[in-house]
Amino acid sequence: MLTSKGRVTNRSDIHGIGTKILGIRHLCNLHKMYDSLSYNTKLLFHPGFLGFEEIRPSWFLFQLGLILSTFVECKNVLKRVCPQLVFVSILATDLRNQIVGFAFIKLEKRLPNGRFLGELGIAVTDEHQGKGVGKKLMSRLISHAVKENVEEINLLTPSFNFKAIGLYKKYGFVECGVAKNRDCWRGLVFECITMSLHLDGKGGEQCEWK
Repeated sequence: MLTSKGRVTNRSDIHGIGTKILGIRHLCNLHKMYDSLSYNTKLLFHPGFLGFEEIRPSWFLFQLGLILSTFVECKNVLKRVCPQLVFVSILATDLRNQIVGFAFIKLEKRLPNGRFLGELGIAVTDEHQGKGVGKKLMSRLISHAVKENVEEINLLTPSFNFKAIGLYKKYGFVECGVAKNRDCWRGLVFECITMSLHLDGKGGEQCEWK
């Protein structure tokens, strides 16, 4: 019988913000959380598979990956046959069990040594920004990524996303370069910073993108 990872482990602190592994029962509320974000927050984080407002054909494929990744057995099979569909995902929730943040690593490929390369994304609701939620998500996500055999994490963020860039550097990410015209959203095109983290403790010297 399949068991959802989302049924286990909820860590909280004195501020009432807990972290937990994404479960299938959380998906609808996760999309609603993303839709509730302000324009400015979405400007900085728009992965294309969250929310119900802008559904494209690729959105459905990502949902399949999110759903299957909540089941241990399915996720392990996908990591062998199609790692590009696997998500390593963490939620932050408040005392009312409302989702206030989301962080994920989407696996991109299996490396020659059998470990994985993934791409990171993170978002926190507007009212909870600047309160340490992002740090809680990053700490839990990186710890969980090690258990999922992830070796390298890359990310792409707008060059004007200064707070996030500072957060990433605190966790060991290093800048790899500038990617012009690499990201676009609602007709806007951004200059982005590429960053990388090696989970063996070495700073990434270059980012690999598909």
